[in-house]
Amino acid sequence: ISKNILKPLGMNNSGFLGYQKLNTLSNNYENDGTPVKNPFIRDIPAGGLYSNIDDLSKFAKETIAVYKGNNSKIINTKTLKETFTTSNNKVPLDFVKRGFPWMIFENDSSIVAWHGGSTRIANSGFVIAPKKGVAAIIQINTAGGFDLANKVFLLFAKELGVNIWDGKYNYSKTNNLNKADTVHLGKNDLVKFVGDYAQLHSVFSIKLEGDKLIAYRTFNKYLLKALSKNEFIPFKITTDSLEEMVDQRYIFTDIDYYHILIQKFNKYGEYALSNKIEPQKINEVWKNRVGKYKIVNYTIKGNDVYTEVELFIYKDKFLMMKLLSNPTYEYPLLIQSDNEAIIAGMETYGGSTIEFKNENGTEMLIYSGLKMKK
Repeated sequence: ISKNILKPLGMNNSGFLGYQKLNTLSNNYENDGTPVKNPFIRDIPAGGLYSNIDDLSKFAKETIAVYKGNNSKIINTKTLKETFTTSNNKVPLDFVKRGFPWMIFENDSSIVAWHGGSTRIANSGFVIAPKKGVAAIIQINTAGGFDLANKVFLLFAKELGVNIWDGKYNYSKTNNLNKADTVHLGKNDLVKFVGDYAQLHSVFSIKLEGDKLIAYRTFNKYLLKALSKNEFIPFKITTDSLEEMVDQRYIFTDIDYYHILIQKFNKYGEYALSNKIEPQKINEVWKNRVGKYKIVNYTIKGNDVYTEVELFIYKDKFLMMKLLSNPTYEYPLLIQSDNEAIIAGMETYGGSTIEFKNENGTEMLIYSGLKMKK
């Protein structure tokens, strides 16, 4: 990256901690103004670059110029335009339009690309409309800036003629969640939705209680009232009332051989919330692996990383992996063999693999390129 992009464009204040000497790093701050040392970010392809407004402006100007046909030291026009072309339109389980590496928002009149970055304290965003020759760079060095970065992006995108729906594949074919009448479905129609559903940090259950479909999600419970054979409006159940979630829908659909639950918001669009999973048969091999594991092949510092992993069994049905960091993350696992499991769920890390290997008589847990020992 340094040789082929940063140096040719004169991005002299950009680089990676541990590889380049960076003299212009801003301090980071907690919400109360307490200074925080810049966290070291792992040297992985998906992140870790530190930069500033001036350098990223050089990158933006070069991108716009090349898109319009100018010659460049770093990329040609044909290849660059491919990066702004949606590449996942035939991927049935991906709801967000993606180029390479952009998230794409497009309609008949405009195309806008966006990508964000975060250390979980500092947040950034890069948004560009190459056809219109406009770009914006967002850098926030204080905790809590993620929402602000997204608000700036949405305002910028609106000025360029796109909205949140232009960045999504709309499988349920409707944008406006207008008030609709509920319909009655019998137990035989509802029972097919009952089961356990995996999402990024948990497993939640949908149960049939009498003739009512109830979703138990984290700390809240929802009554699901049918609008059609597969679409429901959730009502939050409190001690003495039902709160209708008027801006949301739950939509059950089958995509390939997955039973998917789509959550749709009037404001934010839709995404695959979770997929239905069957209880796992956890054999003695995996039961014996329950416990904490410490990383042995990498020294990591900073808020965005973890030093330990814990395997545990959830409700005697699912193997879970907990990343012991700040905050703590939990992932449901689907066992594939005695030595391999994958993260369940439809979100970012769904499908990622953990495996066990024996190295010199010691069993190692391997995840995301990290080796860990019990």
